[in-house]
Amino acid sequence: MQEVSNDRFYKIIGPLDVTVSAIGYRYPYKTEFKLRNGTLVGYEEHEHYFIGEEYLENAED
Repeated sequence: MQEVSNDRFYKIIGPLDVTVSAIGYRYPYKTEFKLRNGTLVGYEEHEHYFIGEEYLENAED
């Protein structure tokens, strides 16, 4: 996983068919974005965004 900006994160996952899950019982939560087959695409944790490197390679800038 590589840290990216908020804008870049949502630009990459926007066209993907992902599900969103909040992990944790108290703030700050970790939010995971997974494909429907369960593959983790990326996550957000306390306003820091991380995306899998394989999705960065295929993303348009």
